[in-house]
Amino acid sequence: MKITPIEIRQKVFAEKMLRGYDKDEVIAFLQSLSQEWERVLEENREYRIKLEVTQKEVQKMRDVETSLYKTLKTAEDTSSQLIEQANRSADLQMREARNQADLLLNEARAKAQKMIQDAENQSRNKLEETLTELKSRENDFRQLERLKESLIKEIQNIASDTLDRINRVAEKGNKNVFEDKIREVREALENKPKESTISLSQNTWDTATKNGEPESVATGKPAETKASSTPISILQGSVVVKNQSKPATEKKEDSSPSKGPASFFDEIK
Repeated sequence: MKITPIEIRQKVFAEKMLRGYDKDEVIAFLQSLSQEWERVLEENREYRIKLEVTQKEVQKMRDVETSLYKTLKTAEDTSSQLIEQANRSADLQMREARNQADLLLNEARAKAQKMIQDAENQSRNKLEETLTELKSRENDFRQLERLKESLIKEIQNIASDTLDRINRVAEKGNKNVFEDKIREVREALENKPKESTISLSQNTWDTATKNGEPESVATGKPAETKASSTPISILQGSVVVKNQSKPATEKKEDSSPSKGPASFFDEIK
């Protein structure tokens, strides 16, 4: 039952004749009780207001808590997604970096292998060229050796033929003129036939070596030399071959007397 302070003040008690209460005391008590009750009601009203305010604040806090929870949850989800995405991106970049590194490494290995192969091919080609050049030089040397031997033989033949001619001229009456020459030639042929120094003129040597192989070496036959057109002279035990043109006119043995004595080569011819 709800009782207000006014009801307490206006409460009327039935009067009894016997053993009743003092009316003033009852009124004073009721007055005091109404005041106290009024105070309690006022406090209760204030408490209710405070409770409502508190409830509103609690509701706000709950809303804030809910919002914070949602925000935290969203942040956690976002963080998880970002971490997962970062991990996936890192893995992808790592795989791409590995693939790129493998590609670069393979390219570097291929280039190195190609450079090594090219170097080996160049070295092999250079070696083959060197061997070919050495063989060519060896062949040239052998050809020159054969040419030297052929020329030595030709010079010996020319010298022998010349000696025969000198002997024939000497038998005709010029023995005193050619004795020293004959002796030198014979000594050169007998003592140093293989150590004779062969000296060709520049034109003759250029002609013999112009094409890399002289006629006597290329054909395998000694070069033909006319003994009558190649006079020789003996100088200090060495045979020197000189290309000289044949004189335009030959002197006959029974020709008219000349102004001076005949030359050595004229007498040989």
